[in-house]
Amino acid sequence: MQAEQWGIFAVSVLYAVAWMRGLWLHWLAPQHLHQPAFDNTIAHSAARKTSGAEN
Repeated sequence: MQAEQWGIFAVSVLYAVAWMRGLWLHWLAPQHLHQPAFDNTIAHSAARKTSGAEN
């Protein structure tokens, strides 16, 4: 293989991995993996307390 062919091969592998990751995350993953990573309920309640808004 020539140097240019190795570059195209590497880009193709990266593209395939990214495609498979997207397929897994958006179509195949169990539902518990679709939950947001950060639950910002505490941040919202703290912001309401400091802003003077009533609950």
